Amino acid sequence: MEPGSAANKERQRDTAVRRRLLLRLQADLQQLRADLTRVREETQVLLDLECVRSLSKEEAARSSALQRQAERLRWELRRLFAEFEEIHRQR
Repeated sequence: MEPGSAANKERQRDTAVRRRLLLRLQADLQQLRADLTRVREETQVLLDLECVRSLSKEEAARSSALQRQAERLRWELRRLFAEFEEIHRQR
């Protein structure tokens, strides 16, 4: 076995693992963006309604649920960013 080939294989394996992690993060981010867009659009519809009239109980409950979901998605975005930074530091 050539000197350094074991180290080279380990480096290649580490690179492949990082690449898979980054691809997963990319897919998670794309889903998160889609979810955030949907929440923003639904929230805008409710805000537009609220400008014209009072929201019904169901609409008010939906508005609250959307606020909670938006906060959860923002938390998830921070988590994904922290995970990306960790993977990037491992280079």
